[in-house]
Parts: sequence; C-alpha cells; structure tokens
Amino acid sequence: MALEQVLASSKSALISSLDFAGAPPIASYIQRRNQIQLFSAGGNSFSPEGVKLLRFNVTTQGAFLDLQSMSLKATCVVGAASPVTFVGPNLGTLISEMRVYLGGTECERTQHYNRTEALLHRLVSVDKRKQLANEGWGYLAGSDDGAQTAANGTGAWTYPELAANSQTTVVYRFAGGPSGICSQKCYLPAAFIGAGVVVELLLTNTCAEVCTQAAGAYTLQDIRLLVDAVEVDPSFSTSLSKHLLGGGSLQIPVKQYQSTFFSITGPSQQLVLARSMTRCNMVLITFDDTNTRTGVNRQCNLFSLGVANDAIKVQAQIGSYLWPDHRQDGLSEMFHRLLMCVGVANASATCNISKATFGTNSYICATDFESVPGQAHASGQSTHQSPMTLDISGLSATQADRPTGAYVLCWFEGLITIEQDGVSYAI
Repeated sequence: MALEQVLASSKSALISSLDFAGAPPIASYIQRRNQIQLFSAGGNSFSPEGVKLLRFNVTTQGAFLDLQSMSLKATCVVGAASPVTFVGPNLGTLISEMRVYLGGTECERTQHYNRTEALLHRLVSVDKRKQLANEGWGYLAGSDDGAQTAANGTGAWTYPELAANSQTTVVYRFAGGPSGICSQKCYLPAAFIGAGVVVELLLTNTCAEVCTQAAGAYTLQDIRLLVDAVEVDPSFSTSLSKHLLGGGSLQIPVKQYQSTFFSITGPSQQLVLARSMTRCNMVLITFDDTNTRTGVNRQCNLFSLGVANDAIKVQAQIGSYLWPDHRQDGLSEMFHRLLMCVGVANASATCNISKATFGTNSYICATDFESVPGQAHASGQSTHQSPMTLDISGLSATQADRPTGAYVLCWFEGLITIEQDGVSYAI
C-alpha cells in the first residue's frame, strides 16, 4: 500500500474513533455569542473641561454578559493648540474612577483608577507592557527599568505624540486591570438583574494630570462600550428563574482593588485603614512626591521614594498579628518580598522594575496576607474586628528628600449575590 493511502487510512480511523459527529456540544445550553456596542448616556463628547462622567446602561441581547470582553472604544480629538503626548499607554490613563452598579447596588468603586493601572503595569513583563501600549496609543520607547523617567536618563517609557488637530481611535480592555468585576471569569446573568447593569467612568479633573498640555488638550468622541452577550437555551433560563423564585441565589466571587491616600508629614508614619474587609489578600504601599513631578511624571504614574533610602522600614499589623514578624528592613528585602507577593519570584514571568529604579521612582512595598498564596480562595485576613495599621519609619529626615503622600492599595475579596429581590454586595 502506498504511503499516502496508509496516512489517509490512519486519519480516517482516528476521526472515526473520536466520533465528533455523535458527541454532544461542549456547552449545549449556550446558543450563540453576540458582540454588541453601547453608547454613553448624556452626550457623545467628553473632556476634563466639559462633561467628565461617562455612563453606560448595559442592555443585552442575551441572558449573560461576558465582562472579560468589555472594552471602551473612543476617538481622541486633539486640539489645535499643540501636539499631545499622554503619560500612559491607553484610555485607562484618562480615568480617575470607575463605578459598577448591579441592580442599583454599587458593587465596585475603583478610585485612583489610572494610578492603580500604572502600578499593575510595573508588575508585568516588558513584552506584555509593550503589547498593552500597542493596544492603546502605541509603543515608542521603554526598557526593563520600568519608570517613566529612567535612573540613567535612558530607557524611559514614552508613547507616541499625537499631532495637533488630529484624531486617533483606540480600544481599551478592562480585563486584567483595576476592575475586579471585569477580570473575574464568571458570566454575569444580566437578564436576572431587575434594575440592570450600569457602568460609570469619571475622567480626570484636568488635562495636565495625564498629558503634556494643559487645558483644551483633548476631547473624547464617538464613545462606545463593547461587550459580548451570551444567549442560552430558553429551558436553561427557565431553570435559573425557578431557582431564584424558589429562594435560591447566584453568587459571583470577585477580587477587587481599593486605594486610599495619606499625607506624609514626617520620617515616621502610621497609616490606619478603617475599612472592614472579610478577606484582604495583599496590600501595596507606594509614594507620591509633588517635588519630583516633572516631565512625564504625574500623580498617576509616579512611585517616588524621594531619594534612594535603604533605611526605610515597614510593618503591617492586624489585631495582634504582625507581617512580617520583624519589620521589612531595607530596599533589598522589600524588593524580594514584592517579587514573592506578586508570584514572580518562583515563576518564569518577570516584572518591569529594575533594582536601580526600585529605590527611587519605582518603589512598591508589598505585604502578603494570604495563608495559601495563589492556591486557595478566601485565605486572606479579616479586618472586621481590628483595623489594619501600617507602620513606616526611616523616611528621609529632610522634607525635600522624602515623599509628600502615600497610596495604600488593598487587594481584597468580595461577593456579589443575585437573588429574586435584588443584588447584594459584601466584602
């Protein structure tokens, strides 16, 4: 028998043994996926000097929403005064706050949205960060130093200049960023949420916060929210309706971010977080310095320690428990604990921070509260009975050499519960 006949016979036997024709579909209750576009309520032109609040009523053609697909599409119109360079890679840089309402209940409020996203971009590899930039304004330059202004004056992360009186259309993905609801993998049963789904995005107060030009730098037009809706078999929807009408519930666990700002007034500081969380998994401390906001450094992307200071010490306390048992002492230990906390130290992945910039303008101090990091759900620590206290010491004694503010970013777990009477949210 010829070789071609042997191969054809083997291929036929393989296909027959798999019996694709007789096998049921992988998800027989899912009928189709619709890619829909939604327009913002209250106009179609937004800017820091004009209407700053983008509001989307998310109506669907299917029972479920795949929030991991949710993206923002907009045309950025640059004013005629001068070219504009944004200090971040995409539309997320322009957002100061994001809110998500399910059935009238606020289930997510992400403050300091653009700063949180800039921090998360420091924790991915150089190649991933280039991809994120190319999805937005585009990649121009940047090295593994990670900073907006590199320590040696080269390799700074910069993005293409947008010409005066020009228009650029970009698409921004929410998944993997500061939004926990858009990053979780469960489909959202929007058809069973009585008052619907509402997404609100608040732009920054001024253009100067996010780009190299002041007032009138840009306007966002032709704004659309892109999301995938999933249609299911009517019998499946009926079963879910009966489940809810019978007193049952649908639960969606989410991991979210909450950022709090504190003023720094001396070389030693105690930061107290009064917000109660059932499970706090991780806390990240970063500093801002109004004295070093120059060039492309802004409040949304500057993580400055002032001057490189190996004397800094940090310790977290909840109740009678301390993390770590002795204070994090010096930049080397803090860099080590950051890599361990975000899961980079023992993985093939890398983060976009070098040792040189970590001690100056890429400083991130991490504390991991999880009992089983990266493996278990709900293994973080509760702050319901005792607030979290962060003890910081060893900052520069000279006011001009120490940061002026601190941001404490908590990564915690929440639970969204959908019932017949509405939606409830607990953290």
